[in-house]
Amino acid sequence: MIRVVHVINQAKEGGGLEHALALISELRDDFEFFVATSGPEHMLDRIEHSGARVIPIEFMGFRLKPFPAIRLALMVKRLKADVVHLHGTRAAFFGIPARMFLNVRSIYTVHILSYHKQRAEQGMAGFPYVWAEKMCCRVHDRVIAISQFYRNEILKRSICSKDKLVMIPNGVSYHKLRPVDRGEARKKLGLDPQRLWAGVAARLVPQKGIEFLIEAAQILKERGLDIGVAIAGDGELKKKLEAMVDARNLRDTVVFCGYQFDIAPFLSALDVFVLPSLWEGLPIALLEAMAMGLVCVATDIDGVKEVIEHGRTGLLVPARNSTAIADAVQSVLGEQEKFRPIGERAKEEVKKYSWADSARRIADIYRELARR
Repeated sequence: MIRVVHVINQAKEGGGLEHALALISELRDDFEFFVATSGPEHMLDRIEHSGARVIPIEFMGFRLKPFPAIRLALMVKRLKADVVHLHGTRAAFFGIPARMFLNVRSIYTVHILSYHKQRAEQGMAGFPYVWAEKMCCRVHDRVIAISQFYRNEILKRSICSKDKLVMIPNGVSYHKLRPVDRGEARKKLGLDPQRLWAGVAARLVPQKGIEFLIEAAQILKERGLDIGVAIAGDGELKKKLEAMVDARNLRDTVVFCGYQFDIAPFLSALDVFVLPSLWEGLPIALLEAMAMGLVCVATDIDGVKEVIEHGRTGLLVPARNSTAIADAVQSVLGEQEKFRPIGERAKEEVKKYSWADSARRIADIYRELARR
């Protein structure tokens, strides 16, 4: 059986981990999987339950230091891995020695282009990060872009050769998205069953723009509208966002629901889904909300525009614009019957995004590389 080692910077909620878990769940009968990562115990348990063996290794405390790269190469050699699947730039960078000095093939999946992240968070020019992306793509055997936007961006900047690059999108595990009774879902989440609810499921990090949704909640409250906002997720900004809610006297409006292992009950509790992100590759949470038939309000950014056609399969609003978010939510919840066909069209449109299909394509790459 082909041995595949997934390497993830940190086992925390987000696209990289969800991508790996979906592949492992879909392909566990055909491949032997290992996951090299670190993180909280409940996340490591998720990995084990999906069908992979966890190999603890710390990446986050290091940037250019060689220790994780050496440990990773030794671990890959000890496991006699056939393929190493690297998720994210840091994992891909630390995976370079394993690819160069061992008889192992490697795949780098681009979940977020690192120079986009640095430029958005720190205002940096991004040259060192473009260089790092080019180095990773030059060394590894295959590069997977999770969206057409990323594929085009990578080719435009000559980060990767066209023959190595393939676009395989994120997907939806439809068998896990079983709607539950809205009243029961709200009761378990502590949400008022008689209220209208907008919500988001996301990591609480700068990329996701959650503060703009909280500002939108304040605008809606000031307009005299009884609309609650539910936030599912955890992350580095949790305390800051909670303090923001307290400072604006929004504890009766905004509810933090924590990380949701099973996202279907949370989505079942909502009347409208909101994604206020500042940048995205191809957001899994948005695909899942669309698959549940929710009307989605999302920012007009690359990666999202690939999925949502404004007015047909969702509503697009400018990024960093709390008033636009509030206006869109108010419109949807004020005329739910008018907007219901948008949710129905979204549910139909998103069927082309399936983890089963994406996993089959990636399995073919595993087999092709293992034969070399």
